[in-house]
Amino acid sequence: MNFVWVDENNKDAFKSVLPGDLTKSLENVCLCGCDDDGNVLGSLCYSYASYEFDILWLYTKEEHRRQGVATRLMDKMLEIAAFSGEIFPISAVFEPGRDESLYSFFLAYEKMDTEFSHSRFYVTPRDIRGAKLPSNGSADSFEKKEFFSLPDAVQNNILHKLMSEYGYVIADFDDFRESTVSKLCRCILREDVLLDLIFVQKRPDDNLELSFLLGENKKGLIELLTTTAWDIEDLFPESKLVFDAVTEESLSMAKKLFPWSRPIPVYEARW
Repeated sequence: MNFVWVDENNKDAFKSVLPGDLTKSLENVCLCGCDDDGNVLGSLCYSYASYEFDILWLYTKEEHRRQGVATRLMDKMLEIAAFSGEIFPISAVFEPGRDESLYSFFLAYEKMDTEFSHSRFYVTPRDIRGAKLPSNGSADSFEKKEFFSLPDAVQNNILHKLMSEYGYVIADFDDFRESTVSKLCRCILREDVLLDLIFVQKRPDDNLELSFLLGENKKGLIELLTTTAWDIEDLFPESKLVFDAVTEESLSMAKKLFPWSRPIPVYEARW
């Protein structure tokens, strides 16, 4: 099988095996496989950021499946990652029900281990408006501010806190800002101390993601969520809202906030 790197000049020739919603980014790379006659067999797309490889897309044309195409694409991916002599994390994340063929492939692909990763919630605005958390007894109402309207120094301090204390990863600030729905990224501060925060980002599939929730003050978080719910319903009536609960704390929060939203298991293949 011959491997071809996809760029702006040749991408039209590979449309049949590339996701239409793949976001163009300096971090995203596409590799396609062809036979000796130039027939396109499949493709693999991955991102490289923060010294990690994330597989975004692995696809083989139906008529060429079970012929080792995906395996050879993955083997090439591992070869690329190992070329520098360093061992970088490589992972692919997927839901068994939505990505059944991908799930089956990675279970059989012996070079990566596949196991349960975390729970994913598909949340509606109605779920958000029905969110419940124990009251802290405060009758205060809080001023909600758009995160990107804050002074740059305050934004930087908040992001540093999220990355150092909560493990929130932002590889590139400009890419991060571009991927957000800035109107829906809000926070509550008291004397420059961060109490509550919501980040909403656009997903490549035109849905939205609650990529971060912080609720130091429970009442403030409910206020942020309620405002966000109405805005999502007005601005993105056709979009689904996703929340990935990747820690025990975030899972506990999601179950309390969205008790009617059934968690979906997400699996990860990791090398």
